[in-house]
Amino acid sequence: MTSSQRVRFGYWTPIFGGWLRNVDDEHTPASFSHIAEIARAAEEGGFDLTLIPELNLNDIKGVEAPSLDAWAVTAALAAVTSSLELMTAVRPGFHNPFHTAKQAATIDEISGGRFTLNVVSAWWAEEAKQYEGLFSAHDDRYARTIEWVEVLRGLWSQTPFAYEGEYYRTEGTYTEPKPQVQPRLYAGGESEAGRTAITRFADAYLTHGGTLDELETKVADMRRRRSEAGATPRSRRSAWRPTRSFATPRTRRRPRSIASRTCAGERRTGRTRTS
Repeated sequence: MTSSQRVRFGYWTPIFGGWLRNVDDEHTPASFSHIAEIARAAEEGGFDLTLIPELNLNDIKGVEAPSLDAWAVTAALAAVTSSLELMTAVRPGFHNPFHTAKQAATIDEISGGRFTLNVVSAWWAEEAKQYEGLFSAHDDRYARTIEWVEVLRGLWSQTPFAYEGEYYRTEGTYTEPKPQVQPRLYAGGESEAGRTAITRFADAYLTHGGTLDELETKVADMRRRRSEAGATPRSRRSAWRPTRSFATPRTRRRPRSIASRTCAGERRTGRTRTS
């Protein structure tokens, strides 16, 4: 197996404390000390990356249950880890690209270039209602995401940056510092509008697991779209679903794996550096 085909392992950071839907009390607190303990154990065990999901409401244990803020957790993890790629979910309907560009550059500085983004165009109407996020019509959300990404990358690479679009405008915004390593953008989607948009803006396609045949069909479709659009073929990656809880000394449980596989993944050194 060549380095470009190396299987990479990742896990979902438990911002809820745990992820099991069929266990009421996992004895896994929703605390940063618990999350940091897991991250350090993951690094020692050889894990490559973690996805920090952005959910202001707990969609597993119920909306009354705790859920930590993804971006605050990511910044804290950046300071206490040394090798994990930190992939944070971000939704354009909750974040304007100007503040996001600044936050991302700051976390990139703290992490030493280990920060990446999972761009989620929309998720959960009830959460958007409670937190005053945008939950626009299906195709419109992807049009917004495309502009959002254009602004984000422009702010990371140009000073000052000017933009005139349907959703975002600026006559000249200064964003310093620039990221040491321009964060890779992951995105996933199954609809025609989603896949078309992802072809345009994402560096890597993120998908839930499935059979090898199902994944190969998805990958082939996205590579075809990318080729027809005249873009560089993207790396093949798959998302992960947590299956078991991590064991730590605090929980006193038997160690159990929660990782899943990526397909022909690249190392972090494959990301685009800013000039």
